[in-house]
Amino acid sequence: MATISAKVREKRNLVAKLLSGDEPNININSKYPEVEVSRAYSWYNTNHIPEEGREWLIVYLQSNNYSTDFINNIKLKQIPMVFCSIARLLTRNIQLPEKTIINFNKFLQEQNTDSGSEVKNKKVSYVSKLLTVDSKIDIIMSNIEEATDQLILTGKYEYSLYNDIKSQDIKSPTVKEIYSRLQSRIQQVLELADNPKSNIKEYYIKHTREQKKAVIEFHRMLDADCIKALQVTKVVRQNRKKRPINAEKVLKTFNYKKEDTQLKIHSIEPSKILNSSILVVYNTKYKRMTVFVAKEGEKLSVKGTSILNYDDTKTESKRVKKPEEATSQILSGTNSSILKTFAKFKSTPQAVTNRINEDTLLLRVS
Repeated sequence: MATISAKVREKRNLVAKLLSGDEPNININSKYPEVEVSRAYSWYNTNHIPEEGREWLIVYLQSNNYSTDFINNIKLKQIPMVFCSIARLLTRNIQLPEKTIINFNKFLQEQNTDSGSEVKNKKVSYVSKLLTVDSKIDIIMSNIEEATDQLILTGKYEYSLYNDIKSQDIKSPTVKEIYSRLQSRIQQVLELADNPKSNIKEYYIKHTREQKKAVIEFHRMLDADCIKALQVTKVVRQNRKKRPINAEKVLKTFNYKKEDTQLKIHSIEPSKILNSSILVVYNTKYKRMTVFVAKEGEKLSVKGTSILNYDDTKTESKRVKKPEEATSQILSGTNSSILKTFAKFKSTPQAVTNRINEDTLLLRVS
């Protein structure tokens, strides 16, 4: 216990001139409550050590009727000083922002998930839980507060939020959660800095001009590093490879006219329709020719006896007066000339039907 007292005295002496006074209070109705909460964290973390912080948390848990097993579990853990400070503030009946309370309760709930196991196994359990997403967030938030304390003590900081996120291998959704927790605080500090009418001295009355400047710079770094980390850790979703089309299965019920002796035309293999961009068909019964054009970025397909994935605005159907001549022109031209050739047929456009039947010849695809 003597060692602890010595450490406490040493730490307190370093900051006595900067952070003198009684325990901090927080005005929940002030314009910048997040700044006040941040200052409170710094005060506790600078003037007290983790062993004392854990005692505050235990007192809070006992006063709120948490089980003995759960409290014994907490005694064996290295609890971030941030949560110990919150427990101290709540024990003092200090009103805190709703977001702070939610994060604190979430932290306690996470600790409670393994409180039913034997106490002797708690230490091992905690080490494994450091790998969880919530624990990584807690570590990051604790590191930020420690960096803030270093800033108060020395006027400088050697912390990079981006490097911290990178070293913990944190992914984009978790970075968003970290940024969400920091955003109110960052915005309030930067608003104090950018608004010449704001009285920043009111919130940093014990700080020198250089320290105030460093506090602002520190929060600009937090903001920039979060944005940078979000960009770098963004998950790039790769398009799934499409399964190969089983033509035999798709065309199982597909019905068409295989040959027309009068026109002396054989239909192409229907499997060629699959993954094509243009399909030309001719209905011998109604003397109607249709050109199906696939939607942009897609290919034609078949379901049952119907053509799928065609563009309604580009697909056309016409009744041709001279079938022999029309089919000959379509079959003799190049792939790129199909639409131009079809456009030259001077006949009334018909309503397009995508169903293929025993009277329909499959002329060509492209």
